[in-house]
Amino acid sequence: MNYVVRKKVDKSGDKEVVRYYAASKVLQPEPVSNDELAKRLAFVSSLQVGDAQSVLVQLPDIIADYLASGRTVNIKKAQFLSGADMQYPYEKAREAGASEIWLTERGNSFGYNNLVVDFRNIPDMLRIAPTVVMDCTHSVQRPGAAGGKTGGNREFVPAMLWPPSFRCQRLLLRSTPRSRSGAERRSEHAAAGRSGEPHQNPHTMTDSTKAQILEVARRAVHTEMLALKHMEETLGDSFAAAVELILASRGKCIVTGMGKSGLVGRKIAATLASTGTPSFFLHPGEAFHGDLGMISPEDTVLALSYSGETDEILKIVPFIHTNGNKLISMTGNPESTLARNSDVHLDVAVRHEACILHLAPTTSTTAQIAMGDAMAVALMKLRNFTSIDFARLHPGGSLGRRLLMTVGNVMHKEGLPVVAPDCSAKDMIHAVSKGGLGLIVICEGDKVLGIVTDGDIRRAMERRESEFFSIRAMDIATLNPKTIGPMRS
Repeated sequence: MNYVVRKKVDKSGDKEVVRYYAASKVLQPEPVSNDELAKRLAFVSSLQVGDAQSVLVQLPDIIADYLASGRTVNIKKAQFLSGADMQYPYEKAREAGASEIWLTERGNSFGYNNLVVDFRNIPDMLRIAPTVVMDCTHSVQRPGAAGGKTGGNREFVPAMLWPPSFRCQRLLLRSTPRSRSGAERRSEHAAAGRSGEPHQNPHTMTDSTKAQILEVARRAVHTEMLALKHMEETLGDSFAAAVELILASRGKCIVTGMGKSGLVGRKIAATLASTGTPSFFLHPGEAFHGDLGMISPEDTVLALSYSGETDEILKIVPFIHTNGNKLISMTGNPESTLARNSDVHLDVAVRHEACILHLAPTTSTTAQIAMGDAMAVALMKLRNFTSIDFARLHPGGSLGRRLLMTVGNVMHKEGLPVVAPDCSAKDMIHAVSKGGLGLIVICEGDKVLGIVTDGDIRRAMERRESEFFSIRAMDIATLNPKTIGPMRS
């Protein structure tokens, strides 16, 4: 707390102008202590002095915790630094535990009232960090150039947006467009109408746009493929230990997770349950409010949290331990609180998310799903889980119907069209119509002698015409038909 902003009164003729020099800070002879600062904060706010002191004391640790939480850290380059100098704040953030670090270029001070962009900074910073942000609107600011306020030249922003000669895949360009007034939009619309040019559908894709979309999509798939390849190569003893815990459990596998990890957890629980491992998903928020009673001491708990610091998950960890359950965690940080308090930890860390902003869980959720699928398949192998077992758990699916349905499930047992061997043609026609099965069965006692189909009767009518009504069932029957037992599938 050694720096303050200097206040200066400039006298110009008869006028006095008060100026605050926020950009040029001066070193005080004596640093301001945390106690003094806490008193000042308490004076200008509703905080107590003790509360302000507590915040100030813990602030470095809080910042360090956020750096190590797995969140993306964006470090903006100071306007007096070169791109190469960003190596030092980058290394400090890395040492504090940050895994995803961005660097932002926003211009350099140049004389008075001017910022300029030295584009050499961008490749210099790309040698340090995998992602560099170009803050276009900030870089065209003119400090103090608008009558004591910061102005700018927004008209130069479009020139920085993806120039044709610039093809850096890891550069993110940031620009906040100025909102147009209704009058401006109406004027543009009228001008387009006067020009006689047809209005283009803004959603119609050009060939160039399609190519760009496909490039982005392929890059996303490639990013996730590399993550899965890395997982394949690093699977080891911890995976085997997790599978062993679930296999040895006499209870169920309880899967829990919050947010996107929760959605992945639901899928993992469903896959485990359908492949022979009794499992269900438990929402951690609901668990903390009474659903913990669903967990029995014999159950194994699988907790998903990419950061390993999800508050809702950590709240139920003490119960899991006191209840005697084994805890398997799946995180992207082996040093996280959840990982350190687990019996087995599965590492699903990824270098980059497939998201173009490296923010939305994409690669990380793919890694979680793949790890869950690998566990389910390994357990299937160890349990000797067969297609019959699968069908038994999926009776409503096509496979279940194919594998589990027997002759007994579909055969007719009552009101069967059974006739005697000497049944007349007239009675055969009547029996076929009444039975509704398209055939009659000729029986003598409990013995099946043959069958007559409606096709047999029609052919007999064509061939025997005058003598048709004198024939008997056995005359046109198919003798000794093949039979199948009711338990056959």
